[in-house]
Amino acid sequence: MRIAWVLILLSMSGACLAQPVEDAIDATGVKRLVIDVPRGEVEILGHSDTKIAISGYLDEAKTNFIFKVSGERAELRVEMPDNREWHGRQSTQLKVMVPQSQLAVWFNGVATDVLVSGIQNEVRADTVSGDLTLVDLTSTDSMRGLNFSSVSGDISLSKVKGPLVLSNVSGDIQGRAESRDVAVNIISGELELTLGAIEKVNVSAVSGDIHIVGEVQSSGSSDIRMSSVNGEVKLTIGGKFEGRLRMQTGPGGDIVNRLSKHEPESSFIGEEYLKATIGRSGKNEIDLTTVSGTLIVEKP
Repeated sequence: MRIAWVLILLSMSGACLAQPVEDAIDATGVKRLVIDVPRGEVEILGHSDTKIAISGYLDEAKTNFIFKVSGERAELRVEMPDNREWHGRQSTQLKVMVPQSQLAVWFNGVATDVLVSGIQNEVRADTVSGDLTLVDLTSTDSMRGLNFSSVSGDISLSKVKGPLVLSNVSGDIQGRAESRDVAVNIISGELELTLGAIEKVNVSAVSGDIHIVGEVQSSGSSDIRMSSVNGEVKLTIGGKFEGRLRMQTGPGGDIVNRLSKHEPESSFIGEEYLKATIGRSGKNEIDLTTVSGTLIVEKP
């Protein structure tokens, strides 16, 4: 019992070392907010006010804290020691409220889990080992879209609309987005992404499995390109597809075509390839390639 009380007191004293913070600044005229939090948990939420408001706790190991506006740019930074001696200390826990449509948000972290929600503007978020959770975001081409990357953290999306760029090394990417223009680069993680009507999709992977679900546009055209080295590449495409279908593997790769009746052919060195025109219109294009993995195209 005595040991338990000692542990509780120690944990409470450790928590008290983190500096509480609550502040707000007028964001009138601000076009971009740059947030830099090396570790901890950060929530970035859109609201109807014109102020940028923060609340929570700052990292015990911080060397400096900056929260200011300079012209059209606002900054929120938690600066940390360069030697990375952060272990066993209370990390940053912050809630950041921003005008939902007025300004772009750029976030940079290292070991930081981030939730971004309710923003209608350009959003960029980069972490190393932290997870990114993205909910209810909207952007356009003129706003430069939505750009998210992590090295080993996972990226999760829900109710995301607008041009989308995703990058990951060993983490997974999954979720839903209503994005006509999507670019994804993933090394060894898994990708599971459900889209609406597709205008342009470009996905590149090394050893991870990738699965894209979407629909051909009812008007206009769809250009879908997916490639891997040795993972599985799977495309589930709804709507009426008319256009060119191209699938190509290296030696040892496999092709599974469930979109049409066309069968793949094989070369003398074991490559498989399929080139077909489906329907009368050539406005749509699917191009799937792999070195030694499996290519699958199918209807829902």
